[in-house]
Amino acid sequence: MLTKDELKKIDNLEKESKQLLVHIKVLIAMRIIASVFLMLFLVSAYLSNIDKIPSYIMFIFLSFGVIVAILSGIRSKYGEYDGESLLVLRRRIKSIKNEIDLINKFASQHDDN
Repeated sequence: MLTKDELKKIDNLEKESKQLLVHIKVLIAMRIIASVFLMLFLVSAYLSNIDKIPSYIMFIFLSFGVIVAILSGIRSKYGEYDGESLLVLRRRIKSIKNEIDLINKFASQHDDN
């Protein structure tokens, strides 16, 4: 059986793991949105060049894409995890899960004795 301290540690580790996952998902979503706006800019630049749409629409897409890209960069650089790359954050999640497994394994061995 797990002690209160072990249960509390597992709970804190699970909360940190969930926060890391949310942070990663938000960064990925922001980067995808920025990419979509920049692709729309390229399409609208082509359509504007052949006089299918007004040229100001391409500048709207460009500005939204750049704004979202800048916000994504600010969030990843100065956010909660101080510019750590997504790979480092994923490794941290894996180490948290391994630590939880070790605590559970130790507790189950302790129960057997």
